[in-house]
Amino acid sequence: MLVPKLFVAGESDQDAAALLSVFDRAAPSPKETVLLATGEHGTEILTYADPSVADELRQTVLDFLGTI
Repeated sequence: MLVPKLFVAGESDQDAAALLSVFDRAAPSPKETVLLATGEHGTEILTYADPSVADELRQTVLDFLGTI
């Protein structure tokens, strides 16, 4: 069984953004990577990032969940 994966990072969150490409190379498909225009990390994106970025994250997660 193939398990879908979603990897998300903020482009200015240097450690997470750098790991995004590592995860993309290492993880088998199906997978999706998303780089958001923020420096916030993890769930802090929902609280502290620009509201449009937080909305983009929410929609990305909902879209991903809609595929599984």
